[in-house]
Amino acid sequence: MGTPGHMQHPFDVPSVTTGKGLIDYFERIVDHISVKDPETGKAINLGSVKFDGTNVSFKLVEDETTSTGKDFRMDRGSSHPSSVKGMTTKDAYEFWKKKPGHGMPPAIEILLNIFNEALPKIIPELKTLGMWDDPTKFFNTEYMPKGKINVIEYPENILAIHSINQFYEKKAQSHRIRKGIGMDRAGLERPLDPETEKPTKAGSTEIGYDRAALESIIEKVKPIAEKYEFSLVGDVPTELIADIDFSETLSKPFSIQFTETEETTYSLGEWLEEAVNPFGAKVTLRDGKQKPAIGKEIYIAVLDKVPLTDFLMSEEDVKLAVNGALFNHATLELGMDVKRALGSSKGGLEGHEGVVLRGLEDRPLKVTGDFILKGMGGEISKKLKETLTEAYEEEFDLEVVDDDKKMIAIYPGRFQPMGRHHAEVYKALLKDPRFDDVYIATSDKVDMTEKDGTPMSPFNFEEKKLIAGGHNIDPDKLVKTRNPYNATEITDALDPGTVVVYFVGCKDMEADPRTCEKPRFPKELLGGFTKKGTPRYFRAFEGDEDLRGFKEHAYVGVAPHVDIEIPGFGEMCGTTCRKALKDADEQEFEDIMGFYDQGVYDLIKSKLTKKELEESQLPLGIFLRLIEEVVEEATVEQAFGSSAAYLSGITNPGTGQRDDDEEEELEEISAMGAGSVEGYAAGRRKKKDDDEEESLIREIEDYLFSALGVNS
Repeated sequence: MGTPGHMQHPFDVPSVTTGKGLIDYFERIVDHISVKDPETGKAINLGSVKFDGTNVSFKLVEDETTSTGKDFRMDRGSSHPSSVKGMTTKDAYEFWKKKPGHGMPPAIEILLNIFNEALPKIIPELKTLGMWDDPTKFFNTEYMPKGKINVIEYPENILAIHSINQFYEKKAQSHRIRKGIGMDRAGLERPLDPETEKPTKAGSTEIGYDRAALESIIEKVKPIAEKYEFSLVGDVPTELIADIDFSETLSKPFSIQFTETEETTYSLGEWLEEAVNPFGAKVTLRDGKQKPAIGKEIYIAVLDKVPLTDFLMSEEDVKLAVNGALFNHATLELGMDVKRALGSSKGGLEGHEGVVLRGLEDRPLKVTGDFILKGMGGEISKKLKETLTEAYEEEFDLEVVDDDKKMIAIYPGRFQPMGRHHAEVYKALLKDPRFDDVYIATSDKVDMTEKDGTPMSPFNFEEKKLIAGGHNIDPDKLVKTRNPYNATEITDALDPGTVVVYFVGCKDMEADPRTCEKPRFPKELLGGFTKKGTPRYFRAFEGDEDLRGFKEHAYVGVAPHVDIEIPGFGEMCGTTCRKALKDADEQEFEDIMGFYDQGVYDLIKSKLTKKELEESQLPLGIFLRLIEEVVEEATVEQAFGSSAAYLSGITNPGTGQRDDDEEEELEEISAMGAGSVEGYAAGRRKKKDDDEEESLIREIEDYLFSALGVNS
C-alpha cells in the first residue's frame, strides 16, 4: 500500500454492486480513455503507467544547518517519530541496521541526495505547490532500480513522481507514545469511509496541485538524477493503441468446484449476470479463520479447484466466496483487455503493473489485470510479510487494535530453571511496541523425580522469582498460576476487552520432524470449532486480524527463538541447563546463566544435587512457603483434581463455561500446559485422605524445622 494509501480496483468502487455493474464500469473505463480532443485528435483523459516499485515518498522539513533552512526527508507515513519528523539517510541506515542488505536505505539515500542537491533551484515551484511551509504534503514517489525489485524487471533505474499527496491527521496509540515510538501526526481532517461510516484508514490522499509546477521540478531535477544514473519521470502517460472489445473475454468458460464431485461451468459473462459484490464481507474457513470474501486467498482456492463445501464453513460462506472470486477474476480478465490496448513511452502496459486512471472517481483508480495474482509473489510482498512477524522493528506501522484497547503478552512455562534463553525471550517481548505489559506465568509445582540425572521440576515459585531477579527481570512480572497456559490469575484483573497473547516455543506448536512427537499445542486446535460447533477459545496470533478481548478469545504466538549453546551439553533448554548447572563452578555458572549471585548459585546447586543448604544459606521465607504450598495444593486437588483435568472440561477459559462433549479435544489443548508443566499431566490424581495430608505436612514441618535448627 505504501504511504500514499490504497488505490481502488474497479470492484472497490461503491457503485459497482453487481456483476453486470462491473462489466458496465469497464465499458465506462473504455469510454473515458477513448475521448479525444476534437481539435488535436489526442486523448483527453490520459491514464498513467503504474510502476511496480518501492514507495519512497518524501517531504520538506525545517533544517537550520542547511543553506536554504530546509531539507528533504523520507516519510513512511507511520506514527513513528522518525517518520513524523522526517528520516535522513543516516536515520534510514540506523533504522534498518538489523536487516543488512535491505533495499530501503540505499533508495532513500539516492532520492534525498538528488533532491537536496536540486533544492535551491526548485524553491519557487515548491512554494507554488504549497510544500515549502507544509510538511504534511509530500511527493508521492516510486523507486525502481534496474533489474527486478518485485515482480516486473526494469531495464533502467527509474524514479517516478506520481502526484502531490497530503497526510491525514493521525493520533498515535497511547502505548507507542509512552514508549517513545509514536507521535501524533498533523494533516487533513480524516474523512469517514462511506462503507463503514468510520474514519478512513487511508494514510493520505492525492490533492489538487499545479501540474506545470511539478513538471518544472522534474525538468530541473532530471540532469542531477542522471548523474546518479537514474531516469526521473513524472506521470508517464498512456495512449490507446488498439480497440477494446470485452465480448471474447466474457464468453470464456469458468469453472467452480463446489464438492469433490460437483464442478459447475458457465461463461464468465453468465456467472456475472447473477453475481453480487461482497463488499467487506468475510467468510469463515473450516479451521475457523476468517478471510475477506473478495480476498486473494479465496480467489486462489477457486482457481485451484478446491472443493468449496470442504474449504468453507457454511453455504452462505460458499456463496460469498463464489461472488468474491468472480469479481476478482472478471477484474483480472477485463483488466488485461485494457492493458493490452495501452502503450506508453516506457513500453506496453503488459510490461508494467497497470494503469492509473483519474477523473472517474474522487481518488485514483488502478487497472492491473494479471498483477492481481502476480503481485502476491513479489519481493516487496515477501518483505512485508516477514516484517509483520517482527512488528516491533516497525518497518511498517502495525496497528492491529483500537487505540483504547490494551494488549498484553504472557510468556508461560516451567522455567526449571529460568535460563539466559528464557530471559532474552522475555526481554524481546518487552520491546514489542504492541504490548502494554508483558507477564511471565509459571506454577508453584515442584517435582523432584529425576530425569537425565537431575530433578525435573526442583524450583518452586518463590525460587523462580529469585532466579528471574538475577536476570534483571522485575519479579513482580512473574505471576503464580495453576495453569500458566490459562493464566486466569493474570486475566481476571484485566478489562474484558484486553487482548491477551500467549507466546510459546516452536516445539509447543509444531511437530518435531526428527522425533515425530506430537506438539504440546497443535496448530489445528488454534481456531476452528469444537464438536458442538462453537468457536474454540484459542486462536493463532498472526498479527493482522481483528483481535478480540480475552473474554471471547485468547491468542497463541510463537516466541522469538533464542539459540544459545552450552559447551558440552548442546542448545540451552531446561534439561541442558539443569545438567550443566548441577556440577558447574562459579565461573561456569556465570557463563551459562549470564550473571553470578552467590545466593542463587547455592540455591540452584542444592536443588539440583538434592543437598540441604547450610543454615546460614537457607532462604527462610522460601522454605516456610513450602508448608503453605502443600496445604494450598491439597485444597486445589480436592476441588479440581489436577489442572489438566480441570481445564479439559472448560469450553472457554474466558467465561469458564463447561462443555463435556468436547473433553477429548480440549485435553489436547490442556496438554500444552500439562506437558509443559511436568507433574500436572496424566489426568486426575488419587485423593489423599485427611490423615495422609496431615502426615505429609508434618513431615515437611519436621524437615524444615530440623534444617533451621528449631524445635518443632
